[in-house]
Amino acid sequence: MKPELAFETVYADPPQDVWRALTDPAALADWLMDNDFLPRRGHRFHFRLKPVFGFERKIACQVLEVDEPRLLSFTWGGPGSVVTFRLEAVEGGTRLRLEHTGFSGARGFASGWILSHGMSIVITLPDGSQKPFESGARPIDIAQSISPRLADAAIVAKLNGELVDLTRPIDKDANLQILTARDPESLVVYRHSTAHLLAAAVLELYPETKLGIGPPIENGFYYDFDRATPVTPEDLEVTLDLAF
Repeated sequence: MKPELAFETVYADPPQDVWRALTDPAALADWLMDNDFLPRRGHRFHFRLKPVFGFERKIACQVLEVDEPRLLSFTWGGPGSVVTFRLEAVEGGTRLRLEHTGFSGARGFASGWILSHGMSIVITLPDGSQKPFESGARPIDIAQSISPRLADAAIVAKLNGELVDLTRPIDKDANLQILTARDPESLVVYRHSTAHLLAAAVLELYPETKLGIGPPIENGFYYDFDRATPVTPEDLEVTLDLAF
C-alpha cells in the first residue's frame, strides 16, 4: 500500500528510547494525547481528546504489528486507516518514519503529529518524500537529518529550483535538493567560491594588487590580477597554501 502521507525525522536518541516514547502510555500522553495503549498485537485502545461542551471525544484504534524497536502500526479511527512508525538506527541517533494510509480528508494522524511537535513547514525531497521541520530550518540542518555524510559532502542547496546557501533559513513549505560534487550545478558554485578564496588570499599577501574578474569555466576557474611585480611560481605556491 502506497503511503498517502509519509514524514521522516532523525532524533539524537537510540532506537529503544524513541520506541519507549511511542509505546509507553504515559509518554504518549505527554506528546500526543491521553490513551490506554499497550504494545500488544490485537489490542484495542483509544486516544482521548479534551471534551468539548461536555461531550467526550475519542479515537478508536487497534494494534496491528509490533516489532520492537523497529516497527509499530495501528488502525486510526477505522480499519482502513493505518498509522505506521518505522525506526532505524543511524549514526548519531534514530531515523523515525511515519506513514499514514487510508485516511479521509486532510485531518490525518500525521497532520496532528506535525502540529503537536511544532513543525510548521514541510520539505519535499527529490524522491518525492516529505519531511516536517520547524520554520527557519536550514538546508544544512535538513541534510544532517537525512545523513551526516550528505551534510559533510553538501556544497549548495537548490530551493524551489534556485541555488541557495546551505545556511539560508527556510520559512515555508518548499522543494529542496542538496547538491554535492557529483552534481554539475554544484561545481559552478564550488569553482566560483574557490575563485573568491584565491582573490582573498592574494589581497592578504599582496594588498597592492588590483582585482579583475574571476569566473568559473568549464574545467575550473581563473582570476585576473593587476600587479606591478609579476607573480612567480613561489608566490603562487604561497598563495595557494593560504587560500586552501
